Formats: sequence, structure tokens, C-alpha cells
Amino acid sequence: MNEQPIAEATLQAGLRDIRLPAEAVGGGLADIAAVVTIAGVLALIVVSLWRLASRTRSERRTGLSAAMADLPTEDTARRTALLHLLKAHAPERFASFQATLYQANGAPDLQTLEAELRRHA
Repeated sequence: MNEQPIAEATLQAGLRDIRLPAEAVGGGLADIAAVVTIAGVLALIVVSLWRLASRTRSERRTGLSAAMADLPTEDTARRTALLHLLKAHAPERFASFQATLYQANGAPDLQTLEAELRRHA
């Protein structure tokens, strides 16, 4: 088997011509369709990244405000729910209340907890 190596210029010329022949069915249309498809996919990626990056902090905070609005009205249940929200959204502030939670009359009042959560909302 006596194979001759392909010249580099021949190889590069062959790589540039990887296209459908002009007389092939849909040749020019297929090229345009491929470009439009690739551009559409890239546009969707750019729009998705833009939406993700442009979310404002207030939009992210509406979850806490909505959660506070849906809390129970009974004092003990509301205090417990507020403490859970505080632990999730401001663990450093929850830690300051944690030491007194199990003492007699050590639980913080509802207004204090709501004020702390509003500050972080």
C-alpha cells in the first residue's frame, strides 16, 4: 500500500468547500435556514441571560413580603412563623434572639420580629 500524503494546500482547499453544491435541492435556502436557526438559538440564550441578570433586588424580596402577608393571625403561630422566616432570611438576627427563646417570657414580641423582617425584606 503505497499511499501518498495529501498536500496541505489541497487539504485546506477541500475543507473550505464543505458545502452543498449550488445545484442541490434547497442549497441557498438551506444555508439561510441554518443561519436563521443559529441566530434564533443565540437570541434565546442572550435574552435568557439578560432576564436572569436584570432581575432587581426588589423582585427577589417580594417572596418575603408575600410570605409575611400569608402568616397566621394567632399570636403564637405568627411568632413561630416569623421566627422561621427570620432564621431563613437573616440568620444573624435570629441568632441574637435564639438565646432567649426558651426562657420564661423570653420570646420577642411580634412587632419586633416584623420590624426585623421588614428591614431584610
